[in-house]
Amino acid sequence: VASNPKSMSPSPSSIDYKNIHPSDVNHNDAKQVKKFADANIDINEGMFGQVVFLGKLYQPIVHLPVLKKIFMFYSGPASKSPFKWFCEAVSSVSWFMVPLIWIPFLIAQVYLVEQWYPGALSTTFKVALFLFGMIVGWPTFEYVLHRFVFHYLTEHWLLNSGHFMIHGVHHLVPKDLERSIFPPVPALLFMVIPYHILSYLLSVAANHFFGVSMAAATQFRCVLFSGFLLGYVSYDCIHWYYHAATAEGWLYQAPLVGSYFSYLRQCHMQHHFVKGGENFNFGLTPVAKIVYDRVFGTSLDPNVTEQELQQILGKKTE
Repeated sequence: VASNPKSMSPSPSSIDYKNIHPSDVNHNDAKQVKKFADANIDINEGMFGQVVFLGKLYQPIVHLPVLKKIFMFYSGPASKSPFKWFCEAVSSVSWFMVPLIWIPFLIAQVYLVEQWYPGALSTTFKVALFLFGMIVGWPTFEYVLHRFVFHYLTEHWLLNSGHFMIHGVHHLVPKDLERSIFPPVPALLFMVIPYHILSYLLSVAANHFFGVSMAAATQFRCVLFSGFLLGYVSYDCIHWYYHAATAEGWLYQAPLVGSYFSYLRQCHMQHHFVKGGENFNFGLTPVAKIVYDRVFGTSLDPNVTEQELQQILGKKTE
C-alpha cells in the first residue's frame, strides 16, 4: 500500500527551527515564520546581516513588529569597527534634525538663486511653483514611493538590503522613533544630490534644444525642489508624530478623537499593526490620503476588522 506523502512530512511542532534552512520554512505560515524568527534572530545584535539573506522569509519577518529599539548594523564600540559604527550612527536620527537641517537648506537655496539670477522668473510664478512642489509634487512622490518602492516584494539579498535600509527596518521596529523618519545623510545621498544632478542636466538640455535661459531653468528647478522639500519635511514630522503619539508628555499627545488627523493616524497604525494592512493606506499626508489612496483603491477604513481585511485581500488576489 502506497504511503501518504503528507503523513510523512514533519508537523510544524516537530521542526527544529534553530537548524532549519530559511527556504524550508513556509513563508505564508505566520506561525512558522514567528518560530523561525524567535529561534534565529537576536534583536540585541545588528539586524541587517541577520535578515537580508533570508530570501522569501525576509518580507514576513520585517512585518513582525518588534516593540523596542534595535541596532541596524552594529551594537559594539566604535574602536572595533569604525565603519559599521558610522553606518549605525547615520541610520537613525532625532525628529527635530529633519526641520533643523532641511528648512535652512531650502531657504538658502531659494535666497541664493534669487541673488544669482534676479528677475529670471516672476515672483507670482515662483510662489505658484513652490506651492506646486509642496502640495502636488511631494504627495505624488510620497504615494508612488511608499506603494511601489517601499512595499515592493523583495527576495534577493541585494534587493532585501536596499529595502531594509529605506523602509523594512521601520516596519520591523515601528515604535523606534529614531527610525520613523528618514535620516539626513541617506536623504542627501539618495534624494537631494540625484535630484540636482538630473535637474541640472535637464536644464542644460532645455537651454540647448529650446533656448530656455540657464538662469530661468536654475530658478525653476531650485524653487520647485524647495517646495517639494518642505512637503517632505512636513511628511516626515507628521509620520514621526503618528508613531510618537502613544507616549506621554505634551509633545506626544494623540490627535483629538474624531479629528481628521486622528483618522489619518489610525489608518497608518492599521498599515503597521494589522496583518495585511501593509497593502493599504500608503498616504500619510492629507493630499496623498484623500487623492491617491482613494483614487487607486488603497484606502482602508481603520474600523475594518482583521477578518474583514483578509476577505478583502482574498478578493483582490482572485
